[in-house]
Parts: sequence; C-alpha cells; structure tokens
Amino acid sequence: MLLAEGWKNMEPKASSFEDAVNSYFEYPGYEKRIGEFGVHAIGLDTIKVWPFVMPQDLFYTFLNKHRPCEARALGPEPYKNYMHRGDIVAISTSQEPDNFVFMWINYVNHYPDLDSMLMTEGLNALVPGIETLDDAKAVYRGFYTPERIEEYGMAVFGIGDFIPAEVQIRFNSLDLSFYYKKISSYYDEKFQN
Repeated sequence: MLLAEGWKNMEPKASSFEDAVNSYFEYPGYEKRIGEFGVHAIGLDTIKVWPFVMPQDLFYTFLNKHRPCEARALGPEPYKNYMHRGDIVAISTSQEPDNFVFMWINYVNHYPDLDSMLMTEGLNALVPGIETLDDAKAVYRGFYTPERIEEYGMAVFGIGDFIPAEVQIRFNSLDLSFYYKKISSYYDEKFQN
C-alpha cells in the first residue's frame, strides 16, 4: 500500500519508508489486524460516531457477539447516507444511555425493501429467535412506517470489533481524519459497498 500510494502521501510525518511502515505498528492491536486482514488504502475522511440506544437484551446481543449486524431504515438527511464503513457505532442501553461500548462499522449494505434485506442477511443475523419472515417484518414495521421503508429503503451495518480504550482516548484528542486512514487501512474484503 505504501509503495502503491506513495509513502510520503500516506505518512507525511515519516522521514523514511521504514518510518512510514513502522508508524502502522505503534497503535495497540494494529499489527494483529494487518496480519489478519491485510492492508488497503482508503481516502482521508472523517470518522462519524453514531449512537445506538437500545433495550438491554439487544445491547447484550452485540456485546456478546451473538448478533453481527444491525438494520435501520434510511430516510431524509442525515439518514440518507447513514453510516459508512470505518465509522464507529456507540451502543448503549436505554437504562444507561451514557455508558457506551464503541465498535467499528465493517460494512454497509443497502436494500430497497424488507424482504430482500431479511432474505439476504438472514433472520438469525438480524432478529435472532424470530423464525418466520412475516414475524421479522413485523418487528421492523414496529419501528418504521411502510411508506418510509418503501421510499428510502433499509441499510444493514456490519458490527466489527470493539475499539480498544487506548484508541478511544487517542481519537478523542486527535484529528479524526488521521485516524480514519489508519484504522480503515486494516480492512480489505471486510469493507464492501
């Protein structure tokens, strides 16, 4: 990646190619991610943090990694381009709305309707414990009107790993565009449109 994109472009503070390479290993957990997922250059965009407040039972499905994704109806701005891979979801419970768990968004898939979303992603991934398509659709219709779903469609967000506390502290004090490049560069196939 550094050779293809130009190490001076990717790491302007580095004084050599070796320094540029080593800069990717100075953050906790990054070496492991590079080994697992490879490296992929992505543009410098700002990370957005999206809060999700949910009932405690749903919160624990994410916390315990029983549920790999979340679905939301799209809508007018700001929900038209709702979340992007590399953004962060801050999940909390309705009982403790200020106590967040931060996780990466690994992918975003858009669907024109509930049927295509549920059939593609699977009931177990989106609504564990619900066994029929009609019952699953009823869950989402409890949150969103059929008109909104028909007009704007649905989006499914793949929930990734927890963000280490060390990184949370750093991105609270640093320029997020710098972090977006660093963090998102560890994903390749995991990032899909």
